[in-house]
Amino acid sequence: MVSPWMEHGNLVEYIREYPGVDRYELCAQVTRGVSYLHMIQLVHGDLKACNLLVSSEGTVKISDFDRSILSGCSLGFTEATNTGGGTLRWMAPELLLYQEDDTVPSKTTESDVYALGMTMLEIITGRVPYAEFRFDPAVIRALDRNQLPKRPQELSTQDAQDTWMWSLLVLCWDIDPKKRPRASLVHNLVDGLYTSRVTEDFLFALQESGELSRWPEATALWV
Repeated sequence: MVSPWMEHGNLVEYIREYPGVDRYELCAQVTRGVSYLHMIQLVHGDLKACNLLVSSEGTVKISDFDRSILSGCSLGFTEATNTGGGTLRWMAPELLLYQEDDTVPSKTTESDVYALGMTMLEIITGRVPYAEFRFDPAVIRALDRNQLPKRPQELSTQDAQDTWMWSLLVLCWDIDPKKRPRASLVHNLVDGLYTSRVTEDFLFALQESGELSRWPEATALWV
C-alpha cells in the first residue's frame, strides 16, 4: 500500500519541532479519526503518537494500518491480527491478561479508547505514558495495581478546560472496558474543549445521556 508523503513525519517529531502547537487541536483531530474508524467498524489496535503522521498543512493522519485492515467478509469490528502487538505503555490492561487456554485477548474499540487516552496524554505532555517510570517492568507493576499515570503539570488543577480533559482521560482508562466512553463521545467533548463550546446545551446533552455524573470535578469548575 502506498501512502502520501507526510512532510512533518510522525506526531512525536512534529511536537518536538513545533512545541507551541495547540495540543487540544491535535487531540481533536486524533479523536475525530478514531471515531470515524469505529463508525466504519474498524479497530486500529496500535494507537500512539508515533503512528500518527502530520501533513504539510498540519493535518494529523492515522497510520500503521497493517494492524487494522478491514475484511470484506467480516461482520462487526475487524482488526488485522486481533492478537499480540501493541506497545505496553499504551495497551489496555485486559490485553495483557492471557486466557486460560493461552489465547491472546482480542483488541476492541474499548482497548482503542484506552490507547486513545494514553495517546492524548502523550500529545499534551510530549512524553510517553507513565513517563515517571523509566523501565517497562515498573509500568507492568503499576498496571497490576490499577495505578494510573500521574496527572501532569500541563493539565492544571485550577483550569476548567484542563480538568475536563484529565477527567476524560481517566474515564478512557477505566479498568472495566465497558465503562469507557465511546470514541465519538471522546471526540465530541475534546472538540468542545478545543473550540470552547462546552456550553450549557452541551452539558445538558451529557446529562441526558447519563454521562454528566462521570465528570463531577470538571463540571464544578466549569459552571
